[in-house]
Amino acid sequence: MKNKIDTISFDEFKDIFEPIDNFMDQDASMDGKLFDFYGDELKYIKDEANSGTVWTVIEDIDSRYILEGFHIKNRAGYLISTIPNSNINISLKVLLQDKVEVEDTVSKKEKKKLSFFEKIKSWFGL
Repeated sequence: MKNKIDTISFDEFKDIFEPIDNFMDQDASMDGKLFDFYGDELKYIKDEANSGTVWTVIEDIDSRYILEGFHIKNRAGYLISTIPNSNINISLKVLLQDKVEVEDTVSKKEKKKLSFFEKIKSWFGL
């Protein structure tokens, strides 16, 4: 029975559990490793759910993290590792980013898009 929860970084997670690339989507996020939660990708995840290699990316109010196993609530996607999580005797929480950091990154991208569109509008006198 797992009763201790340990927190590690995404880089540590990648080093320890060696997540596979998403072979169904060449443009997958999280370094090409995130599987989506619908369609053929979800079917593949469900087929692998009992293998001990499925991890769920969770997004809650203030953070994004990865939990072992197949979860539905607050899921943002799934990862499949080459090393099964059943080999460990603790529950893992892999902290990705605080929500504020994610929003800052998105905000910077939106500002770049906006300034690009503003340039186009000025070229055409709009």
